[in-house]
Amino acid sequence: MSLVRSINRLIMLFHETLRQTVRGRIWLALGVFFLLNWLILYAHENALSPIFHEPVKLWADLFGDRQATGFFHYPGHYLVLPRMFDYAKLLIGFLFEGAVLGLVALMFFDSYLGIRKPETSPVRLVRSSWFQLILGWLLLYGTMQAVVQYLPGYLEEWLFGSPRRMAVFEFGIIPFIFTLVLAMFYFVIPVIAIYGDNVFEALKRSLSIFRRNPITMLILAFVVVIIQIVIASVAGRPGVIIDKFRPELVYWVLLAGLAVNTIAAFIWMGTAVRFLIEEDQ
Repeated sequence: MSLVRSINRLIMLFHETLRQTVRGRIWLALGVFFLLNWLILYAHENALSPIFHEPVKLWADLFGDRQATGFFHYPGHYLVLPRMFDYAKLLIGFLFEGAVLGLVALMFFDSYLGIRKPETSPVRLVRSSWFQLILGWLLLYGTMQAVVQYLPGYLEEWLFGSPRRMAVFEFGIIPFIFTLVLAMFYFVIPVIAIYGDNVFEALKRSLSIFRRNPITMLILAFVVVIIQIVIASVAGRPGVIIDKFRPELVYWVLLAGLAVNTIAAFIWMGTAVRFLIEEDQ
């Protein structure tokens, strides 16, 4: 594909996706998932409340006595909060995020094509593909988590004692790898939701599209990744936030991260579904 055609396609994908911002059903689905994550964050923030204390304490105990003790004292609470919430968010994501993204993909598909058939409602289709959507989510986010967990160990000698190299790793290497992974797996979840494929068939189709359109897919994935990774980097430095600002700001940064993730999901599913429709025509 020529450079001019690739640019035109990118402009079309973003333009068509942004036109869907008026679709209340799509925002409702994303909003419900946002509220679920916010409720978990709010419970962590208000861990001393009689309503939340016991379940949050049981959850905190899983992180060891030292972490649990710090979590229930100020300002240590805000040092531990991002880590505990990230794991809780991963658990919620494992159970529900694939299904929510699949539901949003189906809503985009119906909206783009003007389809609205009660007998093939998005909720019913997602229910039948829930397990495959969980596997699709696990494939993508499991790969990203593996990179975060294990890559620093392999590069330990290169990173050790060099703030400049650590900055390159955090703001260059990690975003690039996340972008590459998402570019390759960009269509796994929407393909499962729309066409009813299993995770292996969806992965095969996603990789095939990536091989034919690597630059386009890398740009799409970069847009989705970059708007999330900035907030994630700030949230990953609670000590700096506590020292330079107010400890309570940690909570608001995490909440902003949820809002940014919602927007990223909208762009991701919107552009992916529009791309698939263009491929099939």
